[in-house]
Amino acid sequence: NARAGAARLLQMRPDELRDLISLRVQMLETELNEREERRAAIEEAMAAQRLLDARRQRARRIRRKVNIGSSVAAAMFTCLVVATMLPY
Repeated sequence: NARAGAARLLQMRPDELRDLISLRVQMLETELNEREERRAAIEEAMAAQRLLDARRQRARRIRRKVNIGSSVAAAMFTCLVVATMLPY
């Protein structure tokens, strides 16, 4: 089968061979560009995921600090109420 293909190529005119070669080169370049585009899209998605994870971690830290702050404020208010209820 490879010999039949080679024989067919040998019988082609030079213009046809150039056209065939340019077509194959174009197909390979298209495939390479598509791979590069997919790789770039994957890298962009991974960067977005890292950014989202960083924001999520930041939100968790802020939420924890707010929870701690509100607990401290509640304890201080309780102490204030108890202190005002005690006779001097």
